[in-house]
Amino acid sequence: MCGAQTNLNKYRVEGVQMSLCSKCGQHGIREKEPKRTFSFKSHTNKNQPEVIEMINENYSNLVKNAREKKGLKQKELAKKILERESLIHNVESGHMKPSMKLATKLEKFLDINLIIKYKEETKKSKEELNIQRSNHNNDEISDEKFTIGDMIKKRK
Repeated sequence: MCGAQTNLNKYRVEGVQMSLCSKCGQHGIREKEPKRTFSFKSHTNKNQPEVIEMINENYSNLVKNAREKKGLKQKELAKKILERESLIHNVESGHMKPSMKLATKLEKFLDINLIIKYKEETKKSKEELNIQRSNHNNDEISDEKFTIGDMIKKRK
């Protein structure tokens, strides 16, 4: 920030990673050296559904109501889960969807469910569904899995 070009280290200031001298680094948190990571390819059974995790669309109300129920202010909640108050404000106002890591922290501390797990259909069940659809005549369309294609068939 001051323009020094020697003895720079990586710091995080307001969520932004910067290379700073030690004097300017006092305005942020020093980043640890990156750990070496290894990636592994998961071997999943093709017949088992894949689990997809998503954040509940009503996340802002869930967080705000749970925080208020515990009698905490945004600043107090932020301090307890080691996050910035502005981050809590943005989540509660709906301006920012929480990351999975933040959602997990909020779930544990506030005792709420923010992460919804969906099971994706297996290839076999998708094929069975297509066979069932092809067996329906134009007047018999399943309400359970109504698609645009079904709507077009119904119109004809």
